[in-house]
Amino acid sequence: MPTRPRLSGRSRAPRKTGFTLIELLVVIAIIAILAAILFPVFQKVRENARRTNCQSNLKQQALALIQYTGDYDEKYPTGVPYYGGGWNNDFAGWQYPCDPGQGDTDCTVWANSMQPFAKSRRITECPSAGDHWDYYGYKDSRAGTSYTYNGDLQYSSQNVVVAPTTTVLLWPGTFNSTWVGRAFASPQLKCDDGKAPCVYQPNNGTCTGNGCTDYMLVYGPGYYSLNKWTHGEGDNFAFTDGHVKWNSLHSDPKKDPWQLTGANGYILDSAGNNPNFTDPTKSHACLFAPDNPCNL
Repeated sequence: MPTRPRLSGRSRAPRKTGFTLIELLVVIAIIAILAAILFPVFQKVRENARRTNCQSNLKQQALALIQYTGDYDEKYPTGVPYYGGGWNNDFAGWQYPCDPGQGDTDCTVWANSMQPFAKSRRITECPSAGDHWDYYGYKDSRAGTSYTYNGDLQYSSQNVVVAPTTTVLLWPGTFNSTWVGRAFASPQLKCDDGKAPCVYQPNNGTCTGNGCTDYMLVYGPGYYSLNKWTHGEGDNFAFTDGHVKWNSLHSDPKKDPWQLTGANGYILDSAGNNPNFTDPTKSHACLFAPDNPCNL
């Protein structure tokens, strides 16, 4: 059988299987476009999950405080402790958790009073809160708090709350930050008479007793811009009936405790400045006063 003649000359080169430069650039461009589309979606999904977690935290705390009132003659816990012969108002927070033996000071404030009913300290921190302020040197030895108690309610009975669905119980008074080892009440009642109860009274021209005025505390070590937008352009609030909802924070007194909103959610006073410690313009009473002065 004759054999096939052998081809002379150079053998055919093997075909290349890699990407050309143009093909590689096209693939990179497609990946970049998909990333630009999907990353914001992923971030939104993650933030929605954190917002839901934050709402769950507030719900558990609200229920714990309601259980507390049920066991203590339907009275709300303190936001300003009494010791040394007077009411310790105008003070930036109290130790949380308190140390044994502190008695009628830090151990009586709302966060510590709530703990036997809450069973967990993890629920006091918002998962979207950014900076962890260690202003008092507690470092990691103490729990963090991202929420603030309505001090206008202290020692008041549940039945004095005229509008439970619109009266705030807990809210993000520390903005988008967490404080380590401290628990806060804001607004706080201004009570100068250490021999009289520090309980809210309607704020009018004839009121001269304790609890007639309240004021907002702005918590921050020094002057800096405080961002009140934690979940979108607003934040979660818990109300005295136990429900939790998201509030838009755009200086609407029916929803926003602060008077003015600057760029990126910064709080401003009536003069357009960043307030430091005590808000000189006081607070919107609508969301906090138990007698519902704004008829919400």
